[in-house]
Amino acid sequence: MSISESQNSSASLRLLASQRHLYTQAKHLQRWRVIGTVCLAAIAPLIYYLIPNSRAVLAGIGGLWLLVSRVVLEGIEAKKIKQAATIQEQFDVDLFKLPWNRVLVGNRLSPESISSADKSFTGDRENLKGWYADTGNVPYPLDVLLCQRANLVWDWRLRRHYAWGISILTTLLFGLGIILAVATNLTLLDYLLALLIPSLAALLEGIEVARAHFRVAIEKERIEREISVLWEAGLKDPTSVSVERLEIFLLKRPSQTILAVFPRDFHLVYFEIGFCFEFWLENYTHLTLLKLASFRNY
Repeated sequence: MSISESQNSSASLRLLASQRHLYTQAKHLQRWRVIGTVCLAAIAPLIYYLIPNSRAVLAGIGGLWLLVSRVVLEGIEAKKIKQAATIQEQFDVDLFKLPWNRVLVGNRLSPESISSADKSFTGDRENLKGWYADTGNVPYPLDVLLCQRANLVWDWRLRRHYAWGISILTTLLFGLGIILAVATNLTLLDYLLALLIPSLAALLEGIEVARAHFRVAIEKERIEREISVLWEAGLKDPTSVSVERLEIFLLKRPSQTILAVFPRDFHLVYFEIGFCFEFWLENYTHLTLLKLASFRNY
């Protein structure tokens, strides 16, 4: 059974539905953390302006929210992401006929956990079909390389756009706090208690998220180049692409989700990935025809 057929089986769709549900839960938690963090950073200066003696209260609220956001909510979010990533790993490993690497990935999720997440999925399962594009007549394991490369390029380009956007917003937030402090002649203590501490959760979140996404983007771009080298070698000799070498590309799962705030960029990246996928497919088909022609002439 080909990748295109296997990925649309009931077992594969059950894994994708479970993964999507868990990722959605993680994104909901992240969205609420972002809303709370941004609201606190935006409202704190206004409250201090109206009630000058509120700096101690603002500092306390800012510290408490920092604790709740980064220790409690972020911990739950990270657990959801880890579970979703493990299910995605299981989907890829089963689809691409690769062995499960327990040392690097850990244990598979229990069938009960997958079943629970699958039953909680409320989206349209038809949208889960065709997770990877049709690889045509590309043989194994080159079809796996083709799917993984498209997945990596899509991922690291989105993350780079997202990281730059978060970096700019974080810098603007910090700069706005400095401008407000200077414009209102705040003392250093007033600035720290009334502005910096309430916005500290937003600043730390922005720095950490941007740094994490930049790191993942750089790593996945590097892996994409390695896949390109394997692809070129595989076109000459498919047996040179071993299962062990394919495994390394499935074990790079991110610990950060992306909030879809740049839909136009996402559309452009998606269009470009589709073009690249078709180019590689045409590249393989063209090479196959050349080999066929050479064989016939011979």
